[in-house]
Amino acid sequence: MSRPPPDHRLPRVLRRRGFVIERQLRDPGAQADLYVVRMRSGGQRVVKLYRPEANIDEGAQARLVELDSPYVVRLFESGLADPENVWFEVLEYVEGGSLADLIRREGPRLQEERVQEILSQIQAAITFLHTRLQIVHRDVKPQNILVRSSEPLSLVMADFGTVSSLRERSDLSRQIPRSVAYSAPEEGRSLVSYPADWWSLGMMLVEMLVGRHPFADPNGGLLEPLEIMNRLARDSVDGLVDGVPERWRNLCRGLLRGRPDNRWNQQQVTDWLLGDSPEVEDEPRGLFDYRPFAFAGQELWDRRQIAHAFKANWAEALEALGRGRLASWVRDELQDQGLFERLGRVDAAYQHPEARLLFSILELYPSVTPALRGHDIDEPGLARLATAAAAESPAGEGPAAPSSASAVLELIYDQGLLTSYADHMFNPWHGDTDRRWRAQMRELRQAADILPAGAREMIAARIPFAAATGLAVLCGPNREASLQAAYEALLPARARALAECDWLATTLHRIDGAYAAGRGATLGALIAVVPTLAPLAADPARRTRERQRQEQQRLGLRRAQQFGLLALVGAVVWLTMVQVRVVMAEAQRRGAVVQAVSFDSAPAIPGPEPDNGVFALPATGKVVANLKVVNPRIELDNVKVVQVGGAAKAARCEIPLYPPEGPFSCDLGALPKGRHRFKVLLNDQKVREVTLVVGGRKQ
Repeated sequence: MSRPPPDHRLPRVLRRRGFVIERQLRDPGAQADLYVVRMRSGGQRVVKLYRPEANIDEGAQARLVELDSPYVVRLFESGLADPENVWFEVLEYVEGGSLADLIRREGPRLQEERVQEILSQIQAAITFLHTRLQIVHRDVKPQNILVRSSEPLSLVMADFGTVSSLRERSDLSRQIPRSVAYSAPEEGRSLVSYPADWWSLGMMLVEMLVGRHPFADPNGGLLEPLEIMNRLARDSVDGLVDGVPERWRNLCRGLLRGRPDNRWNQQQVTDWLLGDSPEVEDEPRGLFDYRPFAFAGQELWDRRQIAHAFKANWAEALEALGRGRLASWVRDELQDQGLFERLGRVDAAYQHPEARLLFSILELYPSVTPALRGHDIDEPGLARLATAAAAESPAGEGPAAPSSASAVLELIYDQGLLTSYADHMFNPWHGDTDRRWRAQMRELRQAADILPAGAREMIAARIPFAAATGLAVLCGPNREASLQAAYEALLPARARALAECDWLATTLHRIDGAYAAGRGATLGALIAVVPTLAPLAADPARRTRERQRQEQQRLGLRRAQQFGLLALVGAVVWLTMVQVRVVMAEAQRRGAVVQAVSFDSAPAIPGPEPDNGVFALPATGKVVANLKVVNPRIELDNVKVVQVGGAAKAARCEIPLYPPEGPFSCDLGALPKGRHRFKVLLNDQKVREVTLVVGGRKQ
C-alpha cells in the first residue's frame, strides 16, 4: 500500500510524526484553521493552525497543555512550528459536535431541565478556569463548548486561542477577535476580567430559554456589532431578558449586569442553583459613562468599531487623526491612559501620516486585518495587492490613482511598512518578505545595468510593475514552486528574444545561472525584468536589419559603378563618396567627446573631474584610467591612453559590447612619483590631454 503524499498544510514537525489530514472543519474561525487528522497509531486529533496575526497568551497555553480535566478539552501540545513560523495546537477530537449543534437538534428553545444541566456544567467549567488556572476564556459561546456525550450530558470548554492569564499579565488591554454578540460591554474598552465570562453565560441562557438570541435580527441572523453596542448604550439591560421564564429571570438579570462589579459570579450562580435568590443590583438606562466617538456620521462606542470605521473611511480617518480627535477622545472620554500613550508613541515614531494611521488602527484593535487605502496587507491581502498591481498597465501613463494597487505598493515599499509592521506586531513573515522583496529590487537594478542605455531607461519606467511581479511571486502559496513556474513560463519568450537580438543573450544567461544556483532573489528579480526585454529587443534588432540593408545597397552601387558604361562618371562618383566618408568619419570622431576621466587603483565609473584637467593620486602604485565617452557617433574600434614623453607608456582599453559610451578602463600599470601627461585616443585619433600628479598635490 503506497503512502499518501505529504500534506504541506501541516507543519513539518507534525508531518514527520505521521499526521495526515482527513478533513478541514467547517467553521475555521477568525484566527485559525482546524483540521481533523489521523495519527500513525490510528487515533484522531484536531490540529489548530493559527494565522500570523493571532495574539497568543503563551503562559495561559502552557497551563492547559496535558491538563486532564472533565471541564476542558484536552490540549496535548502547542508551540511555534519551525520553519513555518506557525503557532499550532494538537487537541482532543470530540465527536459529539458543539453545544450549538445540540441546540439546533433539540431546540431552538430547550426544555428548562436541559438548560439546568447545561448551566451546571458550564458554571463548573468557568469556575475551574477562573479559580484553578486563573485565566479568562473571553469567548464563551455555544460554538466553543463541545459535547463529549449527550446522554449523560458531558460538556467541555474549547477554543483557548483568546484566553488571557490574570496570574502573569499586568497589561489588561490585550485585544483579541471575539464574538460581539456574546461579549461583555467592557470588552469594547479592552478590559480583561473574570466577569466577562459570566456575561457570556447569561447571553447563552437567554438564547436557550427564549429560542432566539437577544440581539437576533428579523431574518434570524445577528445584528451588526455597531448596532449591538448602540443598543447597549441606549437601552436598559433588563430588556435583554424579555421572554425568559419567570423562574430564570433573576439569574439572567444578575448575569447581565452592565457594570462588572454588579455582575453575578460563581458564588451567586451556585446559590441560585441551590434554591436561593441573591440580590440583583439595579442599573440606570444605558451602560456607558462616556460619550461616543462621532465619525463618518456614526456614533462609535468601542475601539473595535473605530478601527473598522477608520479602515473603511481612509481619507476621513487621516483628517481625524491629523487633528488629534482620536487621541483627545481616548484621553478625555475613554480615559484609557495606556492607549493614549501608545498612540503618542506611534505619532512620534512614524512621519508619514498614512503610516501613523495604519499603526494607530492596530493600537486600537491589534487583531484587525492591516490595510492601506482600502487594501488589506496581511499575507493573503498582500498577495492580492501585488497581483493587482502587476496587472495594471506599466506603460507610465501619468501617476497612478492614490487608491490603485500600484500606488499602495509604492507607498509600502518607500516607507518600509512591511518591516515596520513586522516589528510592531511581532510578525516575522512580513519582515522576511520585505527583505526578499528588497533583495529582488537590488538584483533587478543590477541586471538592468548590462542593458543598452535606452533599454535601461525603459526598464526604470517599469520598476513599479517589476516590483509588483516580484512581490506576487514571493507571496505565492509556495515560493519555490512559484519561481519555477515563472521561470518555465519565460522559456518561449527567451527563444523569441534570442532570435531577435543578440544582446539579450547575456541577460538570459544570467537567468539560467541564477536558476541553476537556486538564488531565489536573483531569479525572482530577473523574472520580473524579462517580460520587458522582448519588446525592448525590437528596436536594436530593427536597427541591425536597417544597417544590413544599407550595406547591401552600397555594395550594389559599387558593383554598378565598376561595370557600368560611364566609367569616368563612376570613378568621379566613387572618389566623391570616399571623400564624403572620410569627412563624415572625421566629423563623427570629433563629435565623440571624452566627457569624464578619473584615475584610481581599480576600475570605476568616472565622477566629477577637476576643471583644469589635472588629477592627483596620493600614493604610487598600479593606476587605472577610467573614461566615459559622450555622443559616440561611430563604432569605436579602439580606445587608448598614451603617456606623452618619458617612458611613453600606452594602454589599450577593453571595449564592452554595450553600452557604447563606456565606462572604459585602461590599466596603466605602476607609475612612479611625479607629473605625467597622457593623451586619450579614439580610433587612434587624439581627442584630449590630461595631467596626473602621482604622490603629490595638484599645482
